[in-house]
Amino acid sequence: KKMTMMDVEQSGAAATSAAAATSASQERAMKQMAAAETLLRIRLLDNHEPVSYKWLSNDVGLSATDAKRALQSFFDAHADQLDAVFCVSGMQAGTFRVRLVQGVDAMQAATAAMTPLAGCHIFSASPSKKAAAPKAEE
Repeated sequence: KKMTMMDVEQSGAAATSAAAATSASQERAMKQMAAAETLLRIRLLDNHEPVSYKWLSNDVGLSATDAKRALQSFFDAHADQLDAVFCVSGMQAGTFRVRLVQGVDAMQAATAAMTPLAGCHIFSASPSKKAAAPKAEE
């Protein structure tokens, strides 16, 4: 079929509409990630309350995957003030296992013990007990 000028215009309008939808979707995702950052800062650093990726997903409206990414990013940026629990899954001694482990060292040990490793992600973060401990007076 030979394309007419009307076909070209409709095709261009559809492409413009798709680009606008993609742009709106990206803008919404950026706003959600900014909201996640704010909520994590308030909940973890100001209120000293724990946060799971599922809570973040539900509260901000992020997918579970995006909530894990946001929580991991926040933890990485504030690791000196936070503790984390990680979910590690894979084969260990011939059995598929899913383990929740506390701390980066325990996560690294658990991932090293699983062959093959099926997955590893941050499950929750909480204020560090070490960071919250009062300093001794001199």
